[in-house]
Amino acid sequence: MPLPVATPRTILTTVVGWINEFVVFLAGKSGGSIIYGGTDANDDLELQSTSHATKGNINLATTFYVDDTNNRVYGDGFLSMYGGLGSGEDLIIGSTAHATKGDIILDSIFTFDKGGNSFKIFNDANVVVKVALQNDTTQWWFAVDAAGDFIFHNRSAVKSPLKITDAALEDMLFIDNESIGINTASPHAKALIDFTSTLKGVLFPRMNTTQKNAISAPPAGLTIYDTDDKKLETYDGTTWQAHW
Repeated sequence: MPLPVATPRTILTTVVGWINEFVVFLAGKSGGSIIYGGTDANDDLELQSTSHATKGNINLATTFYVDDTNNRVYGDGFLSMYGGLGSGEDLIIGSTAHATKGDIILDSIFTFDKGGNSFKIFNDANVVVKVALQNDTTQWWFAVDAAGDFIFHNRSAVKSPLKITDAALEDMLFIDNESIGINTASPHAKALIDFTSTLKGVLFPRMNTTQKNAISAPPAGLTIYDTDDKKLETYDGTTWQAHW
């Protein structure tokens, strides 16, 4: 039985069944064919697997299909989406063309909140939800655990420091091997915090004598600046001692 052929500018009105299959060849122009939903503005092109209530799949080639029952799109092993073939072309995924946007939900956990302009990771099972950032050698992840605590963790076999930098990529905060460097990428190994600056100093908490004496059970070594005495003072376990 010959197969029906749709030539350019031809309107298909019938197709012919052949061994329980319906096949249509599109004889379009060289380089590809185009299927239009209509000739008027805003005409839709609708593909359905069947008019029956129980839907089948819509197969495109052999590795890509649309699950017409569950409203899902699948690829064979993976699914790639491109915004175009040219350099710099964008891929835009929108929930709706309407001014009032809905959310874009990925697998019920990842949500792009269009109304709030935010990206949410939500797990209603109250367990750890993680986001991993990695290159070839290092993996960091941040998470909110079941207790609601925020965690930022280096999970790599070879540990690397955490850097927080400004727009010029100059180190503002550097954490490595239990040492914190402020404006230095090489904090001293014996220093818990290493401050580096030629323009700024360190300000200890400032309070008057009454406020200082109101501190309940101060630990030995606690240091403040007394604005009444105008002195830097440290608690020695019994009394406050001025540094000069």
